[in-house]
Amino acid sequence: MRNKNKMELQTVKKTTKAKKQKFIYKNGETKVSIENLIAPSYEEIMAEVHKKIGERPEMDSALQKGNWTEQALKVLGERYLVKNEKLEPIETPEQMVWRVAWEIASAEARWGVKKKEVEVLAKEFYNLMASRQFLPNSPTLMNAGTGNGLQYSACFVLPVEDSMEGIFDALKYQAIIHKTGGGTGFSFSRLRPNGSIVKTSSGTASGPVSFMRIFDAATNEVKQGGKRRGANMGILRVDHPDILEFIHCKEEGGITNFNISVDITDKFIDA
Repeated sequence: MRNKNKMELQTVKKTTKAKKQKFIYKNGETKVSIENLIAPSYEEIMAEVHKKIGERPEMDSALQKGNWTEQALKVLGERYLVKNEKLEPIETPEQMVWRVAWEIASAEARWGVKKKEVEVLAKEFYNLMASRQFLPNSPTLMNAGTGNGLQYSACFVLPVEDSMEGIFDALKYQAIIHKTGGGTGFSFSRLRPNGSIVKTSSGTASGPVSFMRIFDAATNEVKQGGKRRGANMGILRVDHPDILEFIHCKEEGGITNFNISVDITDKFIDA
């Protein structure tokens, strides 16, 4: 009996271990360990980069000056330049561009690129930005090289489940993403239509557009990265019963912090 229990325990351990270590894609073609899917943190990456190539060097005075319009300088000062405690800019537009260029180029050090080569790449990227041939997204301009730990990604898609918990979880994550400089997109198609019966409360649902107003109001109060008002994309399937209310929700001073899109189905196109 003891041997049987021991064998069963060993089997359970092996099965549990296998479940923890293996992840199989649905197509069955690829198998990777869970450990390989876990990325290092921002702090770990930057510590590795600094160990290999050190801190950002001073900007080369020979680099070209940016050609900025008066309006561009105003926007840069309001939103993108690093500020002191008095909210006064403490870097020039060119210093901002160098900060971003070095931060992005320095990632190459993780794959064996030496400091001199990183500097060459940073100068190439600097020239692209200073000449306005290319500019990265706003979170990158705002956050790269500042050490504030905020992300460089601009767009996030959040699921909105058909429950109070699911809806307000999405609202919470929206606020967190806006706080760090990102924008959010939602499909509200899972939410039951206005007037539907809610069994748990014996009441009726208010529909996706009513909850969009809550997301819209929260956006008014949370600036993206503390520097600009948040931005949202709202989507609803064309076959949702509340689609007409959704289409007209921005009219007459309604929802103001959303772009809206109708999700078209093959059935609708073929009709």
